[in-house]
Amino acid sequence: FILLYVSHSSLQESKMPYLTGLTAVIAFLSSTTLFAASQQEDPDQIVLLVYGSDVSSESWAPLVNTLREHQGPKTKIAHFPTRINKGVRKASLSLKQTIDEMAPTPIHIIAHGRGAIVARDCLEKLYEKPPVQSLMMIAPPNRGSSVEPEELQPGSGFLRALNAEPWK
Repeated sequence: FILLYVSHSSLQESKMPYLTGLTAVIAFLSSTTLFAASQQEDPDQIVLLVYGSDVSSESWAPLVNTLREHQGPKTKIAHFPTRINKGVRKASLSLKQTIDEMAPTPIHIIAHGRGAIVARDCLEKLYEKPPVQSLMMIAPPNRGSSVEPEELQPGSGFLRALNAEPWK
């Protein structure tokens, strides 16, 4: 299990400007030996994209197009029944269902912002052994953020519980 954590403080201060930078990150990753080698081992693997707060699954469209243009790995966007602001655990359960439907295909998750917390909660709390090859979190509010709902505010009970245990 590989964890790559990317953080940039300006991403937490602005709403949408991250898309261009995020597209560059994904395009770079799709051409690295990490994905190239794993694509040779299993061309059926999937990159599951998990969006963050104040955006929808459509925000990943530029990334999906970039990966297709560069013949990167297959992609799937995690769709939630409602925006993630209805609660992290509810979104985590939805993400688990998506992952379970994809298994045993090798899965790599790339998640942004609150979506990264959803992915982390899902993998850490809802699985004994996560069926995921890697997790890349981009600007996750692991220690909380004042622009997030109550459960993701600094010092919240939810985040204290999530951060209390070492990662699996």
